[in-house]
Amino acid sequence: TACAAVGREPRTLVRSVYALAAIAPTEESARRRAESAVAMAKLFGDVERAHVFGTPQRAAERLQTFARLGVGEVALHVAGSHAERLEAIGLLGRDVLPLL
Repeated sequence: TACAAVGREPRTLVRSVYALAAIAPTEESARRRAESAVAMAKLFGDVERAHVFGTPQRAAERLQTFARLGVGEVALHVAGSHAERLEAIGLLGRDVLPLL
């Protein structure tokens, strides 16, 4: 493996994910936010299935899946207007993080 070639233990690597985040109080409003990020979706695939999407509960479930897969760091590109991004950040702190 690449790690063996350079003498590094694979378990010492930090796995990270860069994901689009379309988080909102409802699935419908999350979908609208994801649609506003069409360019990102074209680059990174199906937002609903591959990224952090939906209500806070659904977003937490996706982040838990990343953790089960060994991901140690997640960088989120928050979708939506400025006001929607601020709301999503609030949802992350208030409603998503306590579920993790």
